[in-house]
Amino acid sequence: PGNIPLVVEPPHARFLGEFLGRLHRTLDGMTGPAVRPTLGLDELLDRPLEVLREAFPRERAALEALADLVERVHVDLEDLDGDSPGFGLCHGDLIQTNFHTGEGRITVFDFDHSVRTWRAYDLAVFLWSLPAASRDEVGRSFLDGYRTTGPVPVDEIERWRPKFEFARQLLVWAWHGQAADDFRAV
Repeated sequence: PGNIPLVVEPPHARFLGEFLGRLHRTLDGMTGPAVRPTLGLDELLDRPLEVLREAFPRERAALEALADLVERVHVDLEDLDGDSPGFGLCHGDLIQTNFHTGEGRITVFDFDHSVRTWRAYDLAVFLWSLPAASRDEVGRSFLDGYRTTGPVPVDEIERWRPKFEFARQLLVWAWHGQAADDFRAV
């Protein structure tokens, strides 16, 4: 029920942060085999770069500059532990078009990108999706909400956030690059 919000207000962001924290805690209690794919560094950084190289072969200089950035982010993130409490099942795509507001409620949906990855990535996706003009205020409300319910300390999330925001942007470019490559084949 409801509609996609035209603007994400701080109260919405706080609720979404609380929701994501509760979701992470609930998912930590799940037992059994992992039925969702894992989004590790290869999937976040290396494969998207490969897709972009294939989709835009004439853009060598830009891709080499991008490859240098990917390498630096890879080095920064490779010490993260895939078995730590900060790693687990995540929504994976909590952006403005994946929740509705209305009648005093927020409905979150679109779990088809849910993966096993670092929780800092899950939070970075939402923060990355915010317009620059509201990122500070709305982002702070979101993190304040997560802080009240989430299993990962916000200072740890803030430490890795810029790296995971870069990884999300790289993934989106790769999705668009793949679509462009598919379009050229038609």
